[in-house]
Amino acid sequence: ELVLRLARAMAHAHDAGVLHRDIKPENVLLRSASAAMDPVLVDFGIVAFTDVRRQLTEDQRPVGTLRHMAPEQLDIERRGERGPAIDVWALGVLLYQCLTGTPPFPGSAAVASYQILHGEPPLFADRRRDIPADLLAVCRKCLSKAPTRRYTHARELADDLARFLANEPTLARPLGPFGRLLRFCRRHVVAVAVLSVVIVASTVAAAVSMRAAARASHHATLALRALTEVADQVADDPWLNYSGSAQ
Repeated sequence: ELVLRLARAMAHAHDAGVLHRDIKPENVLLRSASAAMDPVLVDFGIVAFTDVRRQLTEDQRPVGTLRHMAPEQLDIERRGERGPAIDVWALGVLLYQCLTGTPPFPGSAAVASYQILHGEPPLFADRRRDIPADLLAVCRKCLSKAPTRRYTHARELADDLARFLANEPTLARPLGPFGRLLRFCRRHVVAVAVLSVVIVASTVAAAVSMRAAARASHHATLALRALTEVADQVADDPWLNYSGSAQ
């Protein structure tokens, strides 16, 4: 939920064409709001603007904190790819740290730089195995190497995190028909339980009715067979036939 609130805050900045470019734990302050902790994003000292006409200077070197910088932010030759997706990457790094307790790209500056630019996305299974698959997918989408494969805006990330918290399918990990049905059942446990009871009761009642009808049909068949046998016996008895003829 902390990253969700930060993503919503950055969504307002992105709407205004502002990029933070240095989202990291040191720039997140927590203030007490009733029983919850309300995160506040600070230090907009190296912001950039999506509208290049508002830029006073052009960066001649990477700007930001190395282990929280997106590949296109770290590579000065890719400055044309920079946009809201760099903040989405940084929020993904923060989410990874919240989930595992460690940064996704540890090691020396040289090692971290290489991992960010060329390495594969970090594996969660090496650190925690109990993270829900939907949350893993959201984090991996944030940490995609190509900006076009990430959420294009902080609001998209916030919306997907909200879907996860509401136990709804996420855009990062869409579900098939069976998965959607299972997710629906989890969200509406009481309604599904009541419906299941009704279905089971109806099935049992129908089975009992069918069994009763089968018994009645069986008894009728036995009675008809008995009457037929009596009729055959009467027809074959010479004394009964004689008496009937004499009269």
